Amino acid sequence: CGVDELIWKICHTLHYMALVGAMPGGRVRQANLNLLYERGAEFEQGTMTGLFQFMGYIESLRSSNKDMKAAKAFSDLQNTVSIMTIHKSKGLEYPVVVLFGMDRKFNERDTVSPVIWHREAGIAMDYIDVKLRIRYPSLAKQLTRECMIRDSRAEEMRLLYVAMTRAKEKLILSTLIGTDYDGWKKAVPVSGEKPVPGIIRRQHSTRDWVLGCLLLHPDGGLLRELAGCESVLPQPE
Repeated sequence: CGVDELIWKICHTLHYMALVGAMPGGRVRQANLNLLYERGAEFEQGTMTGLFQFMGYIESLRSSNKDMKAAKAFSDLQNTVSIMTIHKSKGLEYPVVVLFGMDRKFNERDTVSPVIWHREAGIAMDYIDVKLRIRYPSLAKQLTRECMIRDSRAEEMRLLYVAMTRAKEKLILSTLIGTDYDGWKKAVPVSGEKPVPGIIRRQHSTRDWVLGCLLLHPDGGLLRELAGCESVLPQPE
């Protein structure tokens, strides 16, 4: 893997980012790690790649007294707003978090190519009938596509969990609802029980996931009225 990927795994997979955050001056330490990750990503875009070359690059900067500048930390008393991706927010916490772009559709471009690949299911492709001159997905490709969608949804769900657990005091979810309620209504069974896993996997955005769950919440009356499904909650016996 590249230098940036290695730094990312050390910081987040091994929880080093959270560890330094608990040390004195943790905000500055975390900012410096994020800066190191960005420098590693920039280095990988050049002609020299790999950890050995990156270490040589750092040593050359130190020997020439041109070491990388430390990141600047903002005071907790300052009124500041940080804009970042969900990946960069791992290990960090803020008093108020605004999550937007939840109506963005999941990326499934890799699953519609003529030839697709999955690390467990293997390689699959369309079947071509040369006599009838038609092309259609083979059974192997349909199964492989399901595996790819399953893994993609699992990653999207992990990212949503990270985003929704960054807030200390208040979490604000911002999304465009529009007038198409069918996508997230399908995740709610008529009986008002738990959302159906198979349907959830076929949702097209994190907005549909969240709104489908909110329809079952006791305080989601306005949403149920808007979607025309006021009776989804289980009735008391």
